[in-house]
Amino acid sequence: MHSRRGVISALVSALIASALLGVAAIAPASAETTTVVDTWEDAQQLTGSAGSLWKPTFTAGLPITGGVTVMDGKPSPSTRSMGVQANYIQGTRTITIQENYKGTSAAFDPEPNIASMPVGTTRIRVGSPDMRYTVKASINANCYIKEPGPDGSVPAPPAGFRCSRADVAKYGGSLSVTMRPASTMTAPGTTFVNITVSKGVTYKQLIRIVQGLVQIGP
Repeated sequence: MHSRRGVISALVSALIASALLGVAAIAPASAETTTVVDTWEDAQQLTGSAGSLWKPTFTAGLPITGGVTVMDGKPSPSTRSMGVQANYIQGTRTITIQENYKGTSAAFDPEPNIASMPVGTTRIRVGSPDMRYTVKASINANCYIKEPGPDGSVPAPPAGFRCSRADVAKYGGSLSVTMRPASTMTAPGTTFVNITVSKGVTYKQLIRIVQGLVQIGP
């Protein structure tokens, strides 16, 4: 029997971690069931095979904190959501890995972040040694640091404003990528993956997190 910690609020846990550690909040959409389990393998037993679940094997030395949150529900009568999220925390460094099954509404959405600026796209080789393929990832750094004006709004970045890959470690950042099974015989479905990191986690470590994702399935 799989060990469960019961039903909790993913929003509360995510917002608390974000407030304490400066990570962009991950807010859950409306859903019927939010369950926290101990492992990614336990999470896969709840998500089923509608999409492909990807377990991180590299987390820059940060341990998982608070288990793995699985959200499954119906944001509206005609749509369904399916998402999985886990936080890795050590000191002030944090990594949040959030996955949404393609074909369902996003169960977890990163909050808009005016500081986030693109620092590039890159192709990453993923998969097992005998079945490798390439995915395309987009990386942002939270490098647009601007105090709000008198009206409380933050002006848009000026023309020509640029950030560098080094700014990921300096300010924190995020990476988004679409993972898909290497073979339709492995498991059906593709999955949108978003990885949010605090300062202290580097651009290269973000790439390594993606390289270390392994598919788990029924």
